Amino acid sequence: NGLQEGLDHLSLKNALALCLQRDARFSNVQVEKRVTGSDGNWRVPDVSAVIDGKVVALDLQLATLPISTILERTGFYEANDIHHVVLTDAVDLARLTQQAFCDMHLTSGGRIFAVDDASIAASLSSGRFQLKELGIAPRLVPGRPIYNVWQSRLVRTDAILMDPGQRRKEGERQYSQALLTAANASFGPQRQAIRRAAAKNMGSAAVFEHWNHIARAIG
Repeated sequence: NGLQEGLDHLSLKNALALCLQRDARFSNVQVEKRVTGSDGNWRVPDVSAVIDGKVVALDLQLATLPISTILERTGFYEANDIHHVVLTDAVDLARLTQQAFCDMHLTSGGRIFAVDDASIAASLSSGRFQLKELGIAPRLVPGRPIYNVWQSRLVRTDAILMDPGQRRKEGERQYSQALLTAANASFGPQRQAIRRAAAKNMGSAAVFEHWNHIARAIG
């Protein structure tokens, strides 16, 4: 639509292609190569490559997109058996609170891929393609409602090429376990008291204060 590509997008796109080219497991690394589906529709991923006979398409999302566009793009790649990797950069984490990026991590179990100087350097020095994975983790601090923080780590191709459904389930399981650990540490005695009261069918009045304590913490 006449929009020009930003310098950040251009430099990161070329860096991704270079990282893939340095990894001997990837072949046919292309920048902005048109991919045509079985129904004649097509997409132009920022970078594409082939590994173990499977096409991988990578798209950098540095600006917000409508959820309809995200779903159409995802549906196209799924229908044509192409592993699609959406990633952002890891510089401005505040941007990830925007709705389009929330849609990304909510549909992937709270996990977003990103590219930055550290992942580029690791990929080039090792000859193995790597990305940053940003994941949300719950925090419970006395006197504050529950909130999330971002954690990051370098991941290799086994994580990058993981089945999206499995990746989402794993992310949700990790988040649930972290939340359970934090909840037990913050108000384990109150939770136990509520359980005991429920087992004895004592009614809500007996656990009113315990329940309010937890409710205020959860927000």
